[in-house]
Parts: sequence; C-alpha cells; structure tokens
Amino acid sequence: MSEEKLTVVAASVEELRCPREEAKRAAIIRTWAETANLVRDRILMEIWNWQQIGGRVIPSPASNTAVDLDRMESLGEMHVYDVDRAKISVACHNENQILLVRSDDCFGENTRRTLNRHFEKIYDPSKRAVDRRLRSFMFWEDVAIKIKEKREKLEH
Repeated sequence: MSEEKLTVVAASVEELRCPREEAKRAAIIRTWAETANLVRDRILMEIWNWQQIGGRVIPSPASNTAVDLDRMESLGEMHVYDVDRAKISVACHNENQILLVRSDDCFGENTRRTLNRHFEKIYDPSKRAVDRRLRSFMFWEDVAIKIKEKREKLEH
C-alpha cells in the first residue's frame, strides 16, 4: 500500500480547541461502544492497529513530519516525539507550550469520568475553548476517528 494511503493528518490546534468540533467528535466515538472504558479501548485499538500496519500520523496540517508511533509504543515516555526527535506541541501560537501526551495517558486520572463528561458535550457544547488539559485527548480522538474512516475506505 502507498504511504499516502497509510497516512492520516490530525486536526489543527484551532479545531482541537473548538467546542463545536469537540461535540461532533464526541457524537462519533459515542457510537463505537456501550461504555466509556470500551470507547477508550477502541480509540487505543485504532491507533495501535494503524501503527502495526505501518500507518503514519501527521501531527497537524502544517507539519512536515510524522508522529513517532514506534517510539511512543516501545519507550513509554510521557511526551510524544516526531520522527525528527522533537517533542510535539498541541498549543496555539498565543499559549504556553502544551506537549502532546501518549495516547495511553491522555484520558486523565479517571477515563470513565473524562469520557462521560465529554459525551455530555454532544447535547450541551461549551461556549469556551476546550480545556488545555484535554488537548492530547482531543488529538488522539481525532486521529482515531480519521484512522477508522481511512481504514473503512481502504477495505471497500
């Protein structure tokens, strides 16, 4: 398979911060499983299956590099690096740096609570930008959705 077919591009930071986009993504992943913990498992499964088949994740539309998924899986470091060995930031130009956290650790202290609060946004989107502490979760959620969509296209 070509490299282009096995590449997904994560949303821009502006999209990750947008409460309307958060509500859309929440509505999509809510259909993936019956419970919050099973949704988490599905998100992680999509990412790791993508990595296993040689899939690439570009950290933003403006990026010229890819997420180092192999390093993330094998070393277990808290922050995520690109293939050029630089830490990936998910901050806007006017924010202090917000480093991307591993997909396994992006759900916070209580996965169920984080996801259930996220699902509440489907019907009651926030009026403010998504909390910076959730930026890594928004990133990996977006990536998992795009991987699933691309995988389904490739299968048909």
